[in-house]
Formats: sequence, C-alpha cells, structure tokens
Amino acid sequence: MKDVRNNIRIDIDKKSGMITVFATAQDPLICKILADSVSEKLKAFIIKYRTSKSQKD
Repeated sequence: MKDVRNNIRIDIDKKSGMITVFATAQDPLICKILADSVSEKLKAFIIKYRTSKSQKD
C-alpha cells in the first residue's frame, strides 16, 4: 500500500483552484486506473464535504 501511495501525486494550483492527479507505474493501463480511481474518490469527497458544509450553514 505504501508503494501505491508513493506512486500517486496530487498538485493544487492555488490561483485557479485546479487539482491535478499524477500516477506512475510500469504499465500505462495501471497508471490510468490509479489516476481515475483517485480522481473519482476525490470528487466524491469534495461533493460530500461541500454538501455537509452547506447543510450546516
């Protein structure tokens, strides 16, 4: 699991708010799967966070 974590990098551009996900692996298909999976989990987290924040407000 630690190796997988080391193969994923997330950069945030503070000016535009753009989040970029980078994945590295020997197989290009694995890179795509990793990046897509992280992106989907991140989207779900952001949506849940914003929803709960607006409900509290």
